[in-house]
Amino acid sequence: MKRVIGCAAAALLLQGCASREAAVPDRVPERVMTVGTPTVTYKPPQPLVQVERPAGEIVIEATQPQVKFNTRQAVIPAMLEQTRWELRKVAGNPVAVSPAGQEPFLKLAQGRVDGFSGCNLFNGNYRRDINNRLRFVAVKGSVLKCPGREAVEQGMVQALMQVRSWAIASDQSLFFLNATGQELAVFAPVYPAP
Repeated sequence: MKRVIGCAAAALLLQGCASREAAVPDRVPERVMTVGTPTVTYKPPQPLVQVERPAGEIVIEATQPQVKFNTRQAVIPAMLEQTRWELRKVAGNPVAVSPAGQEPFLKLAQGRVDGFSGCNLFNGNYRRDINNRLRFVAVKGSVLKCPGREAVEQGMVQALMQVRSWAIASDQSLFFLNATGQELAVFAPVYPAP
């Protein structure tokens, strides 16, 4: 005789499993488990439980579990490399808002820097070490004239030549610092739209 077990594990929560013997021609009858429509049984907790003890009475209130979801968007921390950094301040002066696509920016990746100084494209190399030391070398760019944007471009180029270290603040701003730790330029990370 063969036994077929199908819903023994679910028997505690589900009702509807039945056992029967099936007669198969030319064989010994078998026990076959059939499954009916399951019903879920649930008892809500008692609203109030009182426990007495000599010093007084303890009241325990039963409550339903609550599930809460964190709806706040996670902030991805900015990294020096593989992030588009847009210039926000140079030589202590805020950078005026530029039309879309004309913002001064830079991007660092694997020892190479590429960017736009507000008028001209530039690229070059950089060296960094584990102590937040940073130095730009062999940076070259185009030489277009852009009336009204020369001050920003010149400030950015001078800042890149003087950078000796960097830091990312808690507000995700990138600071380029000179050899004495003075601020040369401030950049903000720009992420692609989701």
